[in-house]
Amino acid sequence: MIVTRRSFIEVLAAQVAATGLFLAYPTQTEACTYGKWKVVCPVGHTDMVDDATCQHKCSQCGRQCFSGNTVTVLCPRGHRNTVTSACDKEHCTQHQACSTCGIDCRFG
Repeated sequence: MIVTRRSFIEVLAAQVAATGLFLAYPTQTEACTYGKWKVVCPVGHTDMVDDATCQHKCSQCGRQCFSGNTVTVLCPRGHRNTVTSACDKEHCTQHQACSTCGIDCRFG
């Protein structure tokens, strides 16, 4: 089989794109919140979680609360907020201002 320069470049570009997508998608341990939060599961149950929470499962129904790297939390006044839990080696999600009332959604 003869490989042309063009087909080699096409395969190389596809591999680079696939690698970039793989590296950009957060791993399970990167989708975390830190501190005390009220996390909402897809059914609507609320769990109070403390310290580091990664891929939390609802204590009532067992469903996954995180969807990829996003999770719904309640502020102290009961407003729902979607939090994208970005985490690198130095900074992780620890605070989120409520989109309705502006107070911090983190408890304590």
